Formats: sequence, structure tokens, C-alpha cells
Amino acid sequence: AFLYVAVHLLIFVWLDYLLDLDLILDAIFEKRYALAGFAAFLILLPLAITSTTWAQRKLGKRWRALHRWVYLAGLLAILHYVWLVKEAYSKPAFYGGLLLLLLLLRLKPIKLKIGQWQRQWRRARLAG
Repeated sequence: AFLYVAVHLLIFVWLDYLLDLDLILDAIFEKRYALAGFAAFLILLPLAITSTTWAQRKLGKRWRALHRWVYLAGLLAILHYVWLVKEAYSKPAFYGGLLLLLLLLRLKPIKLKIGQWQRQWRRARLAG
């Protein structure tokens, strides 16, 4: 995900704004879709840097707390997309719904229920 975002940002600053810092900053702070996208990038940057086994060991329990920020980055990415397209919200709605589904699957009660269904399914397969 980070590589995609980094290339996307590079295209934005290089091809769209010719590396002109004043224009880039104006775009980020005047266009809400650019602000949402840039905020998502800023969140993903430390996550990408700390995505190594070494960083996991070094940060310990703080690593998981840090990497939970990916959910906010995902929501900001969806907002970036929704605000970017002025019409035809079907694609952003699809990706937003997919992200919502994935986030719901992370909730403990849902994880427990899925685990229960898997165990029942395995038992039924072995018995049948």
C-alpha cells in the first residue's frame, strides 16, 4: 500500500505540480481531497518505516498500537477518493464498503463468531 501511495504522491508533486513547493502546499491546504491524501501518506510513512521484524522487536507492544493507525489511513484514502471524484460515487462507495467490511471483520465478537463457524464446519466435514 505504501509503495502505491508514494508513487501516487510522486506523480502528484512531479507531473501535476512540477515540484513547485508553493503550488504543492497550496493544493494540499486548499483542496480537501489533497489534504486527505497527504494525511494518509503521513500516517503510512512511519508504518512503512517500522514494518520490519527488527522494528517489531524494538517497539514491542507499541508496534501494534502504532500500526492501528492504518485504519485511519484507509478511511482518509476513501475520503480522498470520494472528494476527488465529483460524480459517479460507485467506485469510492464500493471501496469504502469493502474497507468497512474488512474493519468489521477485525472486531473481536465477529472474529469469535467466524472462528465458531469454522470449527462447526470442520466438525461437520469430518463427521460427514
